[in-house]
This record gives sequence, structure tokens and C-alpha cells, in this order.
Amino acid sequence: MTIFPMFPLSMVVFPGTKFTLRVFEYRYLELVEYCLETGESFGVCLIERGHEVGGGDQRHEYGTLSKIEQMVETGDGKLAISCIGEKRFRVLDWLLDDPYPKADIEIGEVAETGLISRQRLDEIEIIESEIAKTISELSGKQIGRTTPKNSNVIEELYNIADRSFLGAYDKYRILSSHNLEARFELLRQLLHETYEIYRRELNLRNRPD
Repeated sequence: MTIFPMFPLSMVVFPGTKFTLRVFEYRYLELVEYCLETGESFGVCLIERGHEVGGGDQRHEYGTLSKIEQMVETGDGKLAISCIGEKRFRVLDWLLDDPYPKADIEIGEVAETGLISRQRLDEIEIIESEIAKTISELSGKQIGRTTPKNSNVIEELYNIADRSFLGAYDKYRILSSHNLEARFELLRQLLHETYEIYRRELNLRNRPD
């Protein structure tokens, strides 16, 4: 069995994603203490039904092991932890939430088959960039974007998905894709759909009365 503490959230973390969590529930304060003492990672998985606070939630099958990089006490017994996503996993079995959620997991990523060319990656990066530009026009605020190139196609797809303006469930669909080609095609489709939504909104705003 490969058992890890788990932190169900209403967001999706990809391998390579940097994120910050505010921790105040007693069970997750204990989880953080355990991870800091042992150097252990914890799993982040998307909540399917329910809420982050209080327990009783239902959770999706795939998630990402994450490592605490820094911890800061924010007062009143609360913490802020800076973390980074490490490895994709699938939950085999949920264990008792005592004192915090735990699961038996299988760590694994889809195979990098080499079917996704640089040209195809550039195409969806252009779409993602156009979405950012359109949202900048709508909001009136410049959105700073970085487009790091990576020889690892899996990591680059995660980078693009992480920078995108996709919702949590769509990001989960990317994470849980069962092969690289399916992940690429799903991301391409979702980015096109997102671009069309924001572009239509911008066109309506700019339409003469």
C-alpha cells in the first residue's frame, strides 16, 4: 500500500503548479505538522460534491502529490503554506479521515509517446495567449503571461493548462486523461471553446448601440 495524507480542495493542482493554502481546520493543521516533521508529500484532489470545510465531501479519483516548500504562521493558530505539485496519482482506496483524510494511491503518469509535435504545441499556446489578450481587453487590466518552452511534452501541456482560464472540472479532465493524445486534443478543444466565449463577450461589449 502507498498511503499519503490527502487535502481535498475545490481546485486542481498539476505537477509543477505552485500554490498557497490557508490552513485553519484542526485536521489539516495536523496534516501540515505531519508533513513538515516527516518531509512527506500530501495529495491534492478535486472535491466532486460537498465543501472544503467540515468533511463529508465526495472526491474525484485523480490528484497530484504536492510538497510543502514554506510555512508561515498567520496568527490565531492559522497557517499559510506554499507548495508545489509533484506527481499525478490515482486513488485506489480512501481510508478513514482520522485525524485527516488519507488514501491508498497509485502514482503514475501517461506515457510520453512523442506524437505531439512542437508545431502542435505552438498552436495551442497561441490560443491560450489570445484568450489572455481578450480577457485583458474585457477587464482593462494587463495580464502578465510567461510561455516557457519545455522538451517534456507532458510538463508543457500541464503548464499551458495551468495558465489557462479553464474551470476546475475542465482542469481535472486534463489531469485524468488516460493518454497523451487524448489530453492534447481535450486541451485544444477546451481552449478553443474558452476563446470563443470570451471573444463573443468582447464583441457584444464593443457592438455599437
